[in-house]
Amino acid sequence: MKHLKDVEGTKCKNFFLRDKKGRMFVLTAPHDRKVDIAKVDKVLGTKTLRFAQKEMLRDRLGVEPGSLSPFALANDAKNEISFLVDEELLKDPDQILVLHPLIDTASLGINAEGLKKFVAHTGHDIRTLKLA
Repeated sequence: MKHLKDVEGTKCKNFFLRDKKGRMFVLTAPHDRKVDIAKVDKVLGTKTLRFAQKEMLRDRLGVEPGSLSPFALANDAKNEISFLVDEELLKDPDQILVLHPLIDTASLGINAEGLKKFVAHTGHDIRTLKLA
């Protein structure tokens, strides 16, 4: 975060999750939001939601650990991964979200409306969650 202290916008963190049935999820939340995976598991109605293996992240989304963001959904051509996002991030369409552009040595700002358009362009739906 020290490298982003002067960057305007909401810095985001991202998780690659899977459940017992093999369903996969990208979850995006504000970087300072505590994310309780057990609560997300309950809301989704999944079984034993957990972090996916880094090999699966590479195979399915083509990114290395630490580089995940919703932009990686463009690499999910089979549309096998669901996108989950903290509802706070999409409330204001002009809110700038700071995300990695498929590499962890750079950050990119995109407004919430632009992120919605990007995700729709990849063929994925957005499911908002109340993580606060």
